[in-house]
Amino acid sequence: MNPGQGAARSAVPFAGPTARLRDPTMKTPSLDKPVVHKATHYIDGANYLPSYLSHLNNRLSSGASQLYRQHFGVGINEWRILSVLSNWPRSSAGTIGETVGMHKTVVSRSLREMEEKALVVIDTSDGQRLIRLTPAGQRLHDRIVLVALERERLLTQGFSTAERKQLLGLLKRMLDNVDAVNAWAPPPARGRRSA
Repeated sequence: MNPGQGAARSAVPFAGPTARLRDPTMKTPSLDKPVVHKATHYIDGANYLPSYLSHLNNRLSSGASQLYRQHFGVGINEWRILSVLSNWPRSSAGTIGETVGMHKTVVSRSLREMEEKALVVIDTSDGQRLIRLTPAGQRLHDRIVLVALERERLLTQGFSTAERKQLLGLLKRMLDNVDAVNAWAPPPARGRRSA
């Protein structure tokens, strides 16, 4: 089903199933058809792609962080670092941040916590700060990765192999466009004419 049609209205990013209005006598507005529309351009909640991507990421990250903290004692940021270091041992904090799109301050804070838990070792012997997993960190990764893969399977449940491949291809193309999106800025506003 097209995201902008039919049942998608109940899943638009701005109004989840737990949303509530302050006045119980008011009806929930249809967000793909603004109640009051005066502007020439507006965000169509049922068809605005960045909203879906943001909503999906926020819900997945929140759910994963809660699950991982409850069962493994680490949050989503720590899990992402575990995953990077399992694939690329002896990475710098900068490399970790670039790989998962995490701000360097978040990486540094998470690494301090992981070092306190003896999950990582930060090696400065050759003048660089290179991080690797401890045996305990690798064991924790190997437990969480099974949960992460099952969550991915559930997320794409009902997708054919071809659909999943197509989705990944489209997402990679969007990721390639992000730098251009962030580099763009609107032209300066024209100055008002004096009366």
